Amino acid sequence: MSYEKILVEKRGSVAIITLNHPEKLNVLDMVLCQELAKATKEVREDQGIRAVVITGAGKNFCAGGDLQALQSISPEEGHRLLKEIHSFILDMVEMEKPVIAAVNGAAAGAGFNLALAADLLIAEEGAKFTQAFVKIGVAPDAGGTYILPRLIGPHLAKQLFFTGELIDAKKAKELGIVSQVVPDGEVLNEALSLAEKLAAGPTRAIGMTKRLINKGWNSDFQSLLKMEGDIQELLFASDDFQEGASAFFEKRNPQFKGN
Repeated sequence: MSYEKILVEKRGSVAIITLNHPEKLNVLDMVLCQELAKATKEVREDQGIRAVVITGAGKNFCAGGDLQALQSISPEEGHRLLKEIHSFILDMVEMEKPVIAAVNGAAAGAGFNLALAADLLIAEEGAKFTQAFVKIGVAPDAGGTYILPRLIGPHLAKQLFFTGELIDAKKAKELGIVSQVVPDGEVLNEALSLAEKLAAGPTRAIGMTKRLINKGWNSDFQSLLKMEGDIQELLFASDDFQEGASAFFEKRNPQFKGN
C-alpha cells in the first residue's frame, strides 16, 4: 500500500513506520492520521511482522496536531480526526507485538502521546518532550491522560499536563518515560537493533506479557492471577516453549518462531 505522508518499510520480520511530512514537523493532520491508522492495522494483522518501530522523518518525531487546521475545522471534523488517532493508538497498545518508538527531535502534544503508546521508547539526546495542550487551551488527547499517570504517577503527570513544561531526553529517562537515551543520529539504528532482537524471540510470549501488563492496569490481583494461569497454559503448549526448553538443556541458542 502506498502512502502520501507516512512510509512503511519491512526489514525481515520488523516493520518501520515513519511519519513522513518533515516540512510540517510530521504534524498529525487528517491525511497522516488516516494513513497511520491504516498502517498500524496492516502491521498488526501481518503475521510476518513480529516487531514494529515508529519514528519521524527529518529533524523531529511529531509536533502534535496541525494547529492551523484545527483552528478552522468543525466539531464533527474534529471528532473524525480523534477517531483516526484513537484507532492507531489502540492498535499500538493492543497488538501482541512489541512496538518501539524511536524519538528524534520534538515530540509535542499528541506526538508525545503517540510515543507513549509504544511499549518501549528510545530517544536521542537532543529529543524534547512537552504536553503542550495547555498552551493552546485544550485538554490532552491521544491517550495521554491514561498512559502518562501510570508511568510517572498522577502528581508528576499533572505537572507536565498543567504547565506544558518542556523536558529533555535525560529528564524523560529519569522520570521513567524513556527507556534508553542514545547519541543524536543513532536512535533509529538502536531501535532497529532492539526490534530485531525482540523479533527473533518468542514473540507469542512477549505478546501475552504485553496483554497481561495492559490488563493489570485495570484489573484486581485475583483476576490477573487467573489470567496469568490461562495464558501460561496456552504457552506451555506452544512450539516456542518446547524449543526454549530443549535449547536450555542442550546449551544452545533457541530458534523461536513466534508460535
